[in-house]
Amino acid sequence: MDDFMGKKRILVPACGGSPALNYIRSLRAAPEAFEIIGTDCDKYSLVRAEVDRKFLVPSAKNQAYVSVLKDVIAQTGAEFIHLQNDTELAVVSERRDDLPIRHFFPSKETVRVCIDKFESYRRWAAAGLPQPRTLFLRTPEDLDG
Repeated sequence: MDDFMGKKRILVPACGGSPALNYIRSLRAAPEAFEIIGTDCDKYSLVRAEVDRKFLVPSAKNQAYVSVLKDVIAQTGAEFIHLQNDTELAVVSERRDDLPIRHFFPSKETVRVCIDKFESYRRWAAAGLPQPRTLFLRTPEDLDG
């Protein structure tokens, strides 16, 4: 009998990283039991992942990444995806409509702005939020300004 019958299945990319480990440990501490499915592009990080099933996947920068995630979702029946890593979030957010899985992402534009720290700064400053002086450095000479 499948030990995971009736449990919600959560997919956690970059599952061997510290932010994901904290999330996974929080799920484990919850009164409800979950089946946690992890993916990571680093075989050494994957070893330390505290998940029920592990999958080595290409880097999110690889063209095959979304296709491989789709295969993992199909194979495991994962129902929800939770991302913490900016690189993976950027890719999955843009391709969210290609993945048959639930998520709690804000709009694609919001994700883009939040990942781009300088754009976040620009928008907050334009909205009148107090900001420390921030410079976008392109050359060593910009440090003088």
